[in-house]
Amino acid sequence: MANPAVLLTSLASLAAGYSLQVGIAGWSGLGQAELSIPGLPAYPDLSAIDLVVAVPLAVVVAAVVMGTRLLGLRVETLARRRPLLTIVAAAVVVALTAIAVAEITGGDLDLILFSGQDAMGQYFAITSLGTAAIVLVGKFIAYAVSLGSGFRGGPIFPAVAIGGILATMASLLIDGTSVSALTAAAVAAAVAAALRLPFVATLLAVLITSSAGGATTVPAIIGTIVGLLARLQAERKRDGLASPTPAV
Repeated sequence: MANPAVLLTSLASLAAGYSLQVGIAGWSGLGQAELSIPGLPAYPDLSAIDLVVAVPLAVVVAAVVMGTRLLGLRVETLARRRPLLTIVAAAVVVALTAIAVAEITGGDLDLILFSGQDAMGQYFAITSLGTAAIVLVGKFIAYAVSLGSGFRGGPIFPAVAIGGILATMASLLIDGTSVSALTAAAVAAAVAAALRLPFVATLLAVLITSSAGGATTVPAIIGTIVGLLARLQAERKRDGLASPTPAV
């Protein structure tokens, strides 16, 4: 059963966030932001090939996201001993990574430095599998280093960005697939693997791909299931390795 304190805090945060958007009394609020990736191809109906590809794609996405978490934990160990040195070194690493990826691919620094839904459109514009792979490596490094060093912009959208890049790579690699459906599966798998929150993973994936159509809900659910199972399986293996060997 969920901790009541966590539920109460979450409900209070939702109420506060909604009040900021719509306003109170005479104050009009900050307005509502559209949480959706622009430019996704329409996806009104399900395709069998998309559902088949969604499963291995979700496995790969979950593995990559959990890999960033492991590397981030190693960086965090260094940060606890030398916080100032680690955060300065991390800033240099992220900056150099962004510059290197921009120079190699001819793209913008935003490909590595930002992860919001506006930046996601740049990933879908990539038409080269090699370019997408370079961007993925750069994002992996920047995300992991930032997680562990203290530049915690948040664990969600960098994981979403990794899912988007891998979805783009899968659509380039396999003809006949829809990048919209694969993005829904990849984003859901990334969030489920990062946070272990299946409802949030599904909801976020559906919202982000809502411009493509409601059929993205099914691959999003598939991605959530696979991502969550991958995370739970990884934790079981970790706990098994950490447990002491019984005496004979």
